[in-house]
Amino acid sequence: MADADIYAAREIVLYGTNEHHFYKGIAQPIMQNLAKKKVAGKYSAPLALKAWENWVNAVVTGYRRRFGKHNGYVPFPLDAKTKRLAAGKVMREYSEEFNAIVNVVKAEKAAKEAAKKRTVRKTKA
Repeated sequence: MADADIYAAREIVLYGTNEHHFYKGIAQPIMQNLAKKKVAGKYSAPLALKAWENWVNAVVTGYRRRFGKHNGYVPFPLDAKTKRLAAGKVMREYSEEFNAIVNVVKAEKAAKEAAKKRTVRKTKA
């Protein structure tokens, strides 16, 4: 069995994190979705890694459109171990921002619950 290609994984992460449309269109919604799951207590690290693998697939597709299938950095076809390695790297890359989003979602949830309690008390009185 071949090991993951660390250079291809690094290239994918660098390309994906530097292209704005991969961040706005894919990474931010992934982080929002995972943050909601974490606040609800349904977060699973293996499933989060799978979500980031979807990001990697989109980045690889964009990379190949821009630089062609057969280039010197990202082999064709890309094996699953390399995709998983890239997904783990990008997950760590965005971990700080993800934690900030989790805190925002927690605060929003607490505000909604507090508003709900206030309206319930007013209707009973």
